[in-house]
Amino acid sequence: YGQKSVGGPEHVPPGWDSWVGLVGNSRYYNYSLSINGTAKKYTTEYLTNVLSAFAEEFLDYQRPENSPFLMVLAPPAPHAPFTPEPKYVGKFKDKRVPREPHFNTANNSDKHWLVRMKPVPLPNETVELLDDYYAMRWETLLSKSMSTNPILLIDIHATILQMAGVQPMSTDGRSILPIEPTGNRTFYLEYRGEGSEKYDPSCPWRDNHLSLCSSKACCKCQDSTNNTYSCVRSVIDEVEDFVFCRFEDDEAFVEAYDMIKDPYQLVNLYPGLDPAKKKHFSVLLDSWMPVED
Repeated sequence: YGQKSVGGPEHVPPGWDSWVGLVGNSRYYNYSLSINGTAKKYTTEYLTNVLSAFAEEFLDYQRPENSPFLMVLAPPAPHAPFTPEPKYVGKFKDKRVPREPHFNTANNSDKHWLVRMKPVPLPNETVELLDDYYAMRWETLLSKSMSTNPILLIDIHATILQMAGVQPMSTDGRSILPIEPTGNRTFYLEYRGEGSEKYDPSCPWRDNHLSLCSSKACCKCQDSTNNTYSCVRSVIDEVEDFVFCRFEDDEAFVEAYDMIKDPYQLVNLYPGLDPAKKKHFSVLLDSWMPVED
């Protein structure tokens, strides 16, 4: 946000009565905010605290019983450069990335080629770097919560409409209010892999279809153009939690996991999956796939 080519800090996207936008991205000090179209420079004020103050000020003037409102508060924490507020510096220095069963495992022969990319497993110095990043992220994000019910981003739309007392004609999501103890749901997932025209000259890869191949991480790439996949996941209370994914790559790679028996996705069930179940989930996935013109 804030680039001159799209109007600069003076541009306030349509639809907002009150606007506070960070010019650029992921700066915790020495940044500029667009406050209703007027740029203001901040040097020593920690960004998350400034945004919180604006949010509190906005809420103080609201009377929701008479006038429903929508507020979106989206601080960049805990994104890089992982700059914590001074009082939190070093608070999580002893934290490590959780050593779950799927962490840095060498047993990945049944996984997508990007996961199989060498080095496998990662060397100790790279793992130590991951631990450092993990601790720094915690210093910029100090609270979290967890729900055991499957909730999707598209549910936000339905939830906001319900809170505003609006009955939609149709919606892909469902309201999470009130949150009921039901886990029955089938939903579609997709990810479009990203490649880059830039590469680290110290790495052996010169393919612009790869992304985030850093010598600091032993040239283990984090993404690629054909790391593009679509999945369907079926959740039925505690009876079934099954995910079936298909990649758009030269391998026509498919993976499937029983998330109840194998929550860490260690064993790809697709090669030995019952043909009837293969067909069921393949047809189900096809029915969710977007139709190309």
